[in-house]
Amino acid sequence: MTCASGYGSSATGATDAAATCTLCPAGSFSAGQFHQCVATKCPPGTSSPEGADVPIQQCTLCPSGSFSRGGNASCEVGQCDIGFAMPPGSTRADDCLLCGDGFYSTGRATQCIACKCGADS
Repeated sequence: MTCASGYGSSATGATDAAATCTLCPAGSFSAGQFHQCVATKCPPGTSSPEGADVPIQQCTLCPSGSFSRGGNASCEVGQCDIGFAMPPGSTRADDCLLCGDGFYSTGRATQCIACKCGADS
């Protein structure tokens, strides 16, 4: 049995691909020649999406507010204090940057937000 690209199966001896093939989880891929999802080795700050069908070519930057140590880890939510935000492609849980003048965050923010005219940051 062969699963379609981006899908894999852990069933041994299965013959019905539709019944046993499931989407590869984030951090893994399957090119379709085999029946198993294989861990993707993405660089730090990136992760492969769910259902990837090629290895490193599908590694994408972790979005704002998340990080990845690399390897086959998926992006995890970061925890920034008030006044800080985590930029895209972060590699550590503490990769938080101070919001600049005229910007603020409420904590665990994905980005710094511009203050309204006349407000203090």
